[in-house]
Amino acid sequence: MLHGGVDGNRWNWFCKHSVWISQTHFGENPNPPAVEKGEEKMFILGMTVGGMAGAALGITLMCCIVAGKQEDQQMEQMRRKNQKKYLEQKNIHFRDMEGRERFTLWDGENICLTAEDGTRNISICRFVDEHQVEVDGQIWNTAEFLWQMERRGSQVSPLEIV
Repeated sequence: MLHGGVDGNRWNWFCKHSVWISQTHFGENPNPPAVEKGEEKMFILGMTVGGMAGAALGITLMCCIVAGKQEDQQMEQMRRKNQKKYLEQKNIHFRDMEGRERFTLWDGENICLTAEDGTRNISICRFVDEHQVEVDGQIWNTAEFLWQMERRGSQVSPLEIV
């Protein structure tokens, strides 16, 4: 008999039984197998490479999102600029001396001046104010312009692209 009247067999039985209980009730082996040094190094290397690759993909994705947002902002600014330009675009009303409207053009459109001999001249019209227009760099009162062109024998009409 050993100390306290307990022999070695009883202690062995108790140790084996406690290992069995821990394996069945707690799900872990109390004596895990030894891990080799090479496997541990490969695990650390794999975790490091995985973390770096994940970070690189995250940075790339974030850069694409930021670049897309900047492009969206630029497109919105261009849209607003074009819309403002369109809303600010003025109509040029060509009226004769009696005040009857002959035709209307948008600012920047062209008119066709046809002389008596058939020669044609294309001119750009710019809005100055309600009664004045700039034709090829010269400012005219719209009624006076039509009167002068008719007096010279030229017909004035909006340029129609066929």
